[in-house]
Amino acid sequence: MISDGRKENVQDIVAQIENFDYNSFFRSVQPIAAIYIANYFARKTFKNFSIHRDLKPKNVSKVLPPPELKEIDREIDFESICAKEFGDKILRFIKVIIENFNPEVLNNFYNNLKTIKVSSKSLVLRNFLLQTNAVGTYSPKHNEIAIATETDDTTITHELLHMASSFYKDKMTRSGFNQFYLKELLNIGNGINEGYTELLNQRYFGGTEYPLGTRRAVSTYGYLKLITEKLEQIVGKEKMESLYFSANLKGLIQELNKYASEEEIMKFITDTDFILKYLSNKRPSLIENQSLTNCINRSAIFLITNYIRMLVLQEKEGIISNEELKEKANDYIKSIPHIIIRGKYEYIVYDLNDIDSSIESALEYRENLYASK
Repeated sequence: MISDGRKENVQDIVAQIENFDYNSFFRSVQPIAAIYIANYFARKTFKNFSIHRDLKPKNVSKVLPPPELKEIDREIDFESICAKEFGDKILRFIKVIIENFNPEVLNNFYNNLKTIKVSSKSLVLRNFLLQTNAVGTYSPKHNEIAIATETDDTTITHELLHMASSFYKDKMTRSGFNQFYLKELLNIGNGINEGYTELLNQRYFGGTEYPLGTRRAVSTYGYLKLITEKLEQIVGKEKMESLYFSANLKGLIQELNKYASEEEIMKFITDTDFILKYLSNKRPSLIENQSLTNCINRSAIFLITNYIRMLVLQEKEGIISNEELKEKANDYIKSIPHIIIRGKYEYIVYDLNDIDSSIESALEYRENLYASK
């Protein structure tokens, strides 16, 4: 039961609703609504444009050869490095690099080591503005590493690997397998570069291990690490490490060109760049999700197809038998998960039809090889 006082309040509210000037109200909010709707569709249109732009393969002619460095001084000022912030960690990094790699491929490492700046700082504002969650950054232009105040040693070694493989000149950055040149609107190879940097970080410095099965939850870097690990099995460990430290993306393309066309290679590199940019998105749009599915699927098919083509070439050259070819191909395919899970989304990496397509393509490659005897 409602008391008399509350009845009067309800009646007042009803009277106010009945007397409300709805026409004036809607006329006043109409411009605001129009602006909001226009802004919504503008943002959606720009986002769709960005997705289509990111999916467009770059022109291989824009990829430049590695930098030509003049005579490099390989003397290291250990006292100066000790005095730097994180000096002990940098010294450990130097020791591991020198022990494991040919000095002939370490020109960028020695060149940058002389002027490297490392500091701990908050990256909260940067992450907010760029919508990222970075715990470390490296600027080739300024040869400077910034590390979030609370992070582990492998973040530092990840950024130091970028330092050891980067070259900046004439406003162009070459960093491992990434090339960035604003004047030519060129930014390519970042997906492979981050994945391979993480692979080397785990291999030599105990970085994060990302176990993968037939169906596995992944991080963006974890999946890109898997992709580059499989890519390395095609190129060869020593060769790929050498190309990375020499900032030689063009050399990587030339190596893959033994098995794949330049068009196929550039599409693969573009797909891995797209995966790096969009797989970490927790709420992807429908078009982002579908594009990611396509990129993940195409990149897996590229790897499987060209690994089998490599085996076919080895068989022709008498390096392996046909039985070894079948066994290696089977092991390689099984090492790539069928499905990856990112947040609440699942992505099919490949299916049986994709395997059939890869084998068919490899057999065609085999016929062409033997026909060119």
